[in-house]
Amino acid sequence: MSFSTKIDITGDDSEPLPADAVKRMVALYVISHLRSEPLDEACQSLAEIYEFHRQNEAIVHQQPLITTQMIVPAIVQMQPRAFAYEEDA
Repeated sequence: MSFSTKIDITGDDSEPLPADAVKRMVALYVISHLRSEPLDEACQSLAEIYEFHRQNEAIVHQQPLITTQMIVPAIVQMQPRAFAYEEDA
């Protein structure tokens, strides 16, 4: 059994491909060329990454926006005293 990777690109081909599209193509190519054991590892890793980010996004969207307010005291600028050097007599 063998797999081949075919990618059809639609749209204006004079525009550079978005970075995410290139990354997806590379990921599909690499995964399609892995053998059994590395493929198992890759699938497990991708599943864990996907689940982590899916849960993270769910948490981010469920939390209300928390704003904080700080009161900053008035800043008074003081002039330093002039330095005077006196010799002991």
